[in-house]
Amino acid sequence: MINLRSLQLFVATAERLSMSKAAVAMNISQPALSRQIKHLENHLGVSLLHRSGQGLSLTAEGEQLLPHMGDLIAQAQALMTRANQSHTDNTGFLRLGATPQTIEAVLAPVVNKILKVHKGIEINIFEGRNSQLLESVDAGAVHCAIAWAPTEQQLDRWDLFRARLYAVLPPDYTKNDNEACELKDIVSWPILSLKRGYMTRSMLDGAIYYAGLRAHRVIESGNTQTIRALARSGMGVGIVSSTATSGWDNDVIKPITVDGKCIEETVSAVTNRHNHQPAVLSIFYEALSEFLLSDPAGHKFREYITCLV
Repeated sequence: MINLRSLQLFVATAERLSMSKAAVAMNISQPALSRQIKHLENHLGVSLLHRSGQGLSLTAEGEQLLPHMGDLIAQAQALMTRANQSHTDNTGFLRLGATPQTIEAVLAPVVNKILKVHKGIEINIFEGRNSQLLESVDAGAVHCAIAWAPTEQQLDRWDLFRARLYAVLPPDYTKNDNEACELKDIVSWPILSLKRGYMTRSMLDGAIYYAGLRAHRVIESGNTQTIRALARSGMGVGIVSSTATSGWDNDVIKPITVDGKCIEETVSAVTNRHNHQPAVLSIFYEALSEFLLSDPAGHKFREYITCLV
């Protein structure tokens, strides 16, 4: 394997065309410098320097490889700088994950606030279904996901809020003064639901099963806005989570209950302690907690969830 130090020593020598000057600049003895370069030549299988009584000169191979070695050294130095920055609280890289509706309702305002205050932080967001988010956290592809993590998942959780199932009612649905809709009263309608893999769908399927009910017909979509539009056009009853409803106005939406009890699950900040946890994650936690508890930007969202922070 090529040693980065050997590349640095060769570049220093090539730039000065003097072993003695390069040795002084790199704080190494001249014999040790010569051995390192010879080792590099043997590893590459080419001569890099032509040694003669008149001094040093680059061979054709040395001329050709010199700029590439310089690029490798620069890239290695940039990598080390980036790694060192990731250990500080106000600089570094963070990869977050969430479903589309959680990105819109929670992550977007939280990340926006972080980036305004901390210019040295870079944040990347992965969008996926709940099942994909948990897989990504487990594999280390995402540092933290806002997701529902069932107890059988061997991941770390910081519980944030309890999300409820809501029904988006079509215009011709029989109106009543009840604040909620019983699940048994809506399963006779076509059900407009997210696809399998989303928390909302898992909550719906589980509630139907444990209540001993059967859905008349399920129309699937990967987008809550599509479900909302179809429900408003009269195609069925839309099933969404409270995370999605916080930004909606003028919709007839009611929480769904079974025997008077809301259908809800805990949404958490999910991490994996066995994978790398960047220092900037603490800044994200602080901003997320503020959003859920007191930030004016989270006022509408807090109306539809039970905060656990």
